[in-house]
Amino acid sequence: MFQVEKTIEDGVLIFSLIGRLDTQTYQEIDGKLKEWLGENYIYMIGDFTQLEFISSAGLRTILFTAKQLKAKKGQLVLYGINEQIKQVLEVTGIGGVIPTTITREDALQRVKTS
Repeated sequence: MFQVEKTIEDGVLIFSLIGRLDTQTYQEIDGKLKEWLGENYIYMIGDFTQLEFISSAGLRTILFTAKQLKAKKGQLVLYGINEQIKQVLEVTGIGGVIPTTITREDALQRVKTS
């Protein structure tokens, strides 16, 4: 099972990923992220507190979004990352490209000061 939930806080789009983001589910978040990019959100936060797994397809989608936001002078920040996903981000080098924080509050602070 995979779900995506969206909230807006202080003009920042926060998307929560729930379950497994893999080759069979990534298209759902890919479509939504592209839609939100088209709505001109320039600051996004990814809530990974309930994300159990992320595949290379999911990573590509997240990285594409971060690059699109950076091109708009915006930013993507991720928070609540479990140890397994943190290791994947570190091994792939994405952890050095996309900022991560522990809490939602830290993520909001990070995008507000970017």
